[in-house]
Formats: sequence, structure tokens, C-alpha cells
Amino acid sequence: TDRERVAELTRFLRDEFTFTLEQPSRDEQDPVANFLFESKSGHCEYFATSLTMLLRSQGIPSRVVGGYYGGSWDPEG
Repeated sequence: TDRERVAELTRFLRDEFTFTLEQPSRDEQDPVANFLFESKSGHCEYFATSLTMLLRSQGIPSRVVGGYYGGSWDPEG
């Protein structure tokens, strides 16, 4: 199922790749390909982009969403 494929791809990235704040793929022509096939090390954007691409390759609609959620609502605008 799609749910199982999402879980397996998430597990794959978690178990086979290393999180780092360094940017080993920054200067590569295709940093995401370098992350997936060479360095297997990167920061959160590499993980998010790679998971999105892998899910799409399986026909599972997905997209990368960035941003920060926090604070409190100010009714005064």
C-alpha cells in the first residue's frame, strides 16, 4: 500500500543516511543525487527533498513544504 511504501522509504532514509549540519553536497552539480548516491549525509532539506522525489517515483503525490509554525495569534493584526 502507499502507507507501507511511505514507511519503508522513511525507514530507508533514517537507517541508511546520516544527518549533519555540514553541507557535503553543496558544490555538486546535483546535490540531491550526490546525497542519495554518494555522500548519504546531509541536513534536513536533503532528507525532505529526497523523500519527496522517492515518493513521487512510486506514484505517491508529495511535495516539500518549508516554514516555521510557532507563536500565538494576534487579533490586532
